[in-house]
Amino acid sequence: MPEGQYKHIFLSGPTKKNGFTNPRTGGSGARIPNRDRSTHSAYLMKRFEAAWKEAGQRHAVVQVERRGLYIEFVSEPDFDLQKQSLESLKSGIRLLNVRERIVEDKKAQTLATVYVPFDKRSIFLDKLTQYATQEHKSGKPKNNKLINSIADIRASVLESFWLDDINLLPGEDSEWVEVWLSSDQDEVIERFTSLLSQLHIDGAGQVLKFPERSVELIMANKKQLVQLIEASDYIAELRAAKEIASFYIEMKNREQVERVKKLLSRANFNDDTDVAICILDTGVNRGHPLIQPILDIADLSSALKHLPKHIMRSCFESVDTECRISTAPYTVRQILSR
Repeated sequence: MPEGQYKHIFLSGPTKKNGFTNPRTGGSGARIPNRDRSTHSAYLMKRFEAAWKEAGQRHAVVQVERRGLYIEFVSEPDFDLQKQSLESLKSGIRLLNVRERIVEDKKAQTLATVYVPFDKRSIFLDKLTQYATQEHKSGKPKNNKLINSIADIRASVLESFWLDDINLLPGEDSEWVEVWLSSDQDEVIERFTSLLSQLHIDGAGQVLKFPERSVELIMANKKQLVQLIEASDYIAELRAAKEIASFYIEMKNREQVERVKKLLSRANFNDDTDVAICILDTGVNRGHPLIQPILDIADLSSALKHLPKHIMRSCFESVDTECRISTAPYTVRQILSR
């Protein structure tokens, strides 16, 4: 029998106590691979030049005034990317987004998308040259951590900006997409809105602002998203627009039923599990198709003595009956104390 105020609540565990352990203790620092200085600097120099040329050729086809290009930096699998060192705000070089993907042998690889102005292209090339030819007093090459952390450099593509489930990326059909701009300045937003008009892309007309970011909803397909990236200097991220809860509440009953059926057709219920969740509430409609598969009638209990079990059973098992059980005369604390 548990001691304390809530004697009617029984917990059959835990049977073992484990103290908190910080998984990052030991001060291991960043994981940076060792490189052959001469070979690696020559390889990255070649890759950067190729990426810059490819991105420039794609931009030339769009024939829209641009001030820079998007470049993607990739880490070695299971090693860190010195992503913050890629950015230089005073030079206009902006780190736009950082993603992680799982590659062979379930290893994590980091990818960073960076905007580089046309007239600042030499900054990264200078860092590569310093790495190849200059050392610190310690004998280590300059920019050693940054350059050694980079495994590859390439021109950014649409997927470089997509920070959502790749399966949600629009195809031939237009869908609502969140466009995250790398600035919250009105001038940038106005320029982006004008660009949408030029590319015949519909926008929601409202902008949500955050510090150094602004978000606008657009209706676009995959081809239009590619055009948008090639024509704008301020794309930071793209995400699928999510439907908020009020959308479902305002739907008609028939539409709600169709949504539930579609969800049930994709759902898998595990009956062989010892995971349980206790919910203390003023009532539950077990007849709801999404609740019934995971809520057994034996697990329904009432803290109100005047509410017979058979009333609960008949009410909760009826799919066509809307059942509300009110505990308004009691507070949650009073119910737990009964």
